[in-house]
Amino acid sequence: MFKIISINPSGLFSYGIHKTIQLDKQGSVLLEGVNLDRNGNSNGSGKSSLFHAICHILFGENPSGCGADKVINEFLGKYFGQLVLLDKNGAKWRITDARKWRKTDKYPDEKLSGDDGGPSEMHNSGLRLSGTDVYLERWNENIWIDERSSNRGVGDVRLDLKATRKKILDIIDMDYEQFMSVAYLAQQQTLRFIGGAHKERMQVIAELSDLKAWDTRIVKIREDISTAESELSRLESKLDGLGQITFTKPNSQDQTLLQSSIDSLDLQMSNCDIKLTSISILQKNWDADKYAIKLDVTEVINNIRATDQNLLKTQTMLDTLYGTYSQDCDLIRQEPRPYAIVQYETEIAELNGQTIARRFDLEQLMVGAGKCSRCRTNVTIEHILRHRELINMELTSLAERIQSNKNKLEIIVKDCETDVLLKLDLRAKKNSDDVAPLLELMKVYRQDIADCNARLGLLQKKDDVLGTRPDSIQYGVEQQRLALLAQKSSKELELKNWEASAKRYDDYNTVVSLTQDKIHAAEYEVKHMRVLERLFGDKGIKAFKLDNVLSILNQSLDKYIDIISDGSVKVWVSQYREKADGELASDLQIVVREGHKHEVPFALYSGGERQQITLAFIGAFWQLASQCGAGVNIMCLDEIFGPLDEYNTGNVFNYLDYMRTNGKSSIFIVTHNDHIKHQVKFDQIWTVTKHNHMSTLDTK
Repeated sequence: MFKIISINPSGLFSYGIHKTIQLDKQGSVLLEGVNLDRNGNSNGSGKSSLFHAICHILFGENPSGCGADKVINEFLGKYFGQLVLLDKNGAKWRITDARKWRKTDKYPDEKLSGDDGGPSEMHNSGLRLSGTDVYLERWNENIWIDERSSNRGVGDVRLDLKATRKKILDIIDMDYEQFMSVAYLAQQQTLRFIGGAHKERMQVIAELSDLKAWDTRIVKIREDISTAESELSRLESKLDGLGQITFTKPNSQDQTLLQSSIDSLDLQMSNCDIKLTSISILQKNWDADKYAIKLDVTEVINNIRATDQNLLKTQTMLDTLYGTYSQDCDLIRQEPRPYAIVQYETEIAELNGQTIARRFDLEQLMVGAGKCSRCRTNVTIEHILRHRELINMELTSLAERIQSNKNKLEIIVKDCETDVLLKLDLRAKKNSDDVAPLLELMKVYRQDIADCNARLGLLQKKDDVLGTRPDSIQYGVEQQRLALLAQKSSKELELKNWEASAKRYDDYNTVVSLTQDKIHAAEYEVKHMRVLERLFGDKGIKAFKLDNVLSILNQSLDKYIDIISDGSVKVWVSQYREKADGELASDLQIVVREGHKHEVPFALYSGGERQQITLAFIGAFWQLASQCGAGVNIMCLDEIFGPLDEYNTGNVFNYLDYMRTNGKSSIFIVTHNDHIKHQVKFDQIWTVTKHNHMSTLDTK
């Protein structure tokens, strides 16, 4: 039995934005209504809308017959129905049916207490319950987990609306018709049972006691029987068809000859493969040697090129040294003369000038013309002699001075020349030291080039020795192998055809044998399912289950009718009816007996008496559903006490009290019977008030 814990009917039918209503363990509750929009009349206040909302959230349908758009409070324009329940295993679930609910809308009754509220996995991930959808969540320790994913571990796409509805039905293990029979409008199902024929009564009993499972099994068995008989007929036709086919068994000697030819060809091809492998090895070695020679030649040529480059660089360096040496020698030779040489040459020139002047004076003196250039007196012999002696003395002195300067100048010039020669010698020695290593290096380079050229000659001889490619004979061997392969393929095709023929022969025999085995198995299966059909059918286990169900129903019915009628009436249900010939026919019958009277047809009872029997059936049906695992923890009795008079008020109280203490935690009563309302003691009285087209339920 599953339990409905709470509901929030916001926006459903006549309700506006509403707080959550606790439904579990409320005892007997009188549900009154005040419709302020109709001058305080109780009709249309929203009493039945509460239970219609439960049906719509659970099943997507309700007794009013309104579709999804019609159940919305038209003045609110949206709804957010939320239901919390416990399944048969005690797991807690929350169903939220939202329509036209925007993401910006606040949730009704945000501050829920206990497990009905609490954090949600969807809210924590940034998602909101909004739009038009049905959300299914399961309470896991401290958070509501979204259970619409078929396999959350690998991230499957969440279930769609139809699949979510199916999963809800699997959780509560009850369909809409069963819920209506057990928890809501049970009096209608009772009247359908009381006033209906055998088929309708059986349907009500099946809904309450879960006998549908046996009907489903029988239907499935009959479908399986039909399928098995069709398969049996098909197999028999197949076996008849196979009998019209004949196959000849292939000769095994042909297979031996073909296989021997193939083995011989394989041996010849193997010899060709050995030759080709040998040629391949020789070719591989030849290619390796050829490649090694090529690498060596390339290496030698690269060495020659590199040596030529080094030789050219060395020659360039020598030319540079020679040029620098010549320039340095010219600079040494062009160095300026020492100042002492210039000074002595100048002084010698001056002394030579004075000597010339004195000799001129002497010539003038000897001519005797004019006056003496020195003393400005007229030239006389004495004067000439005297002055000639003086001039000669001066000339002698000048000559000595000139010779002295020339000697000094000669010494200085000689020293200068010696210094220049020394510098040139030093420069020549340095140039010789710089050039010698380069000349030696060029000699080494030229020797390397000669060695490389000699090695090239040897490599060329080695290449000539290798001769032609070993694979020149490979083509003939390959052609021979291809011819052998063609012969082998032809023989293999013949062998394959022989094997296919043998396989067809074996397959035919196998199919015939398997078909015969399947026919035997199908015949056994049909017989077995015929036995099951009788075992599970109306005269088998189903009849046995029905006997147990009717026994439970009659025990409960006897208890409830005793309470409601003070023991004056006895009612029970029989599954057989006596026919005119005295035989018993399978037909559910309601048997009623009052006091010591004989049995009276149910239709002859008055309204109050009929209502007593109806109430007894409602209680008995409720208890039957609970004992068969199809019950619910709540029940709504909507206007079922109308015909009862004041005398039966106490019995109604005893009836409700017994029902509440025998399995149902909450019984909600909607009635206009003033005797019931004012004289029966209820655990609680709830009032539904409708104002401005919005219903509000007050549970205080």
